[in-house]
Amino acid sequence: MTVLNRFEPWMVALMLNQLEWARIGLRAEDGIDVHFEARAERDGKGVGALEWVDFQLSLMDGLTPDQQVEQLRQTLDDLPGTQARMDSVTAAWRAGDADALARLINTNLARDPRLYARMLTDRNAAWVPQIEEMLRGTEDVLVVVGAAHLVGEHSVAAMLRSRGHVVEQM
Repeated sequence: MTVLNRFEPWMVALMLNQLEWARIGLRAEDGIDVHFEARAERDGKGVGALEWVDFQLSLMDGLTPDQQVEQLRQTLDDLPGTQARMDSVTAAWRAGDADALARLINTNLARDPRLYARMLTDRNAAWVPQIEEMLRGTEDVLVVVGAAHLVGEHSVAAMLRSRGHVVEQM
């Protein structure tokens, strides 16, 4: 606990989640983003980013103290159900059930509309013009984002559809 006292609540919540994910066998190095980045490197293809890690950290660090404490409380409450929740998310993903994924992934975040906007809606809205610029190019591109950004009414997919793009779930 002494070590954790040095960190802000958002960082403690993040560390606790990462420890729990590792405990149940989910490792960042096995992520789909890591897979495709390594494959692009092997194939000599370029890799870019819609946003950088320092920006992502600033999102968390910029939360109000109350939001950070609430996020930590929610994390502590949710830790015992992590395995079951991840099993449900995996099953919905494998079944291609976007509605179930939206419910499973975004429900907690949606409890706080400001946090939901900060972590999902605003970021998705910032990404859409970048993705549209890629679509205007002549190169084939692959955009990899977290599942929370692809499902629900404020998702990247929904925003692209609303701008006239054809978005297909495969």
